[in-house]
Amino acid sequence: MIKLIASDIDGTLVPDGSDKINPEIFPVILQLKKQGIYFVAASGRQWKSIERLFEPIKDEIFYIAENGAYVGARGRELFTVPMAPDVVKEIIKDARKIPECDLMLSGPCTPSYAKHQNNWVYKGSNVKGNCVYNGLNK
Repeated sequence: MIKLIASDIDGTLVPDGSDKINPEIFPVILQLKKQGIYFVAASGRQWKSIERLFEPIKDEIFYIAENGAYVGARGRELFTVPMAPDVVKEIIKDARKIPECDLMLSGPCTPSYAKHQNNWVYKGSNVKGNCVYNGLNK
């Protein structure tokens, strides 16, 4: 008996990178839940990005986000695998040595970015987040 259905998002439920999902899926997911089958939206995306896609039923499903580093449901964090701050700082330091390299740091609630002279995130993407200087919030 099926108890859970997990689905990738990009390239499966929505075209890659899209922020629109076919609303016909929502009643299907609710019907699955009535039958005792849980639905899990799984993605490398950030949790908030997934939650926005599933807004009409966001409290009825589970999320596996951040490439598996975040598991949550009903606005609650159930499991996370954070990176050690010293590892993050080292990655930022190394990446800044690469010309034209911009960094996006990600967390369950708010994305962050490491400012760089040509930072596309800072200059014009639709990402709203915290700016991180040398791995420290400022």
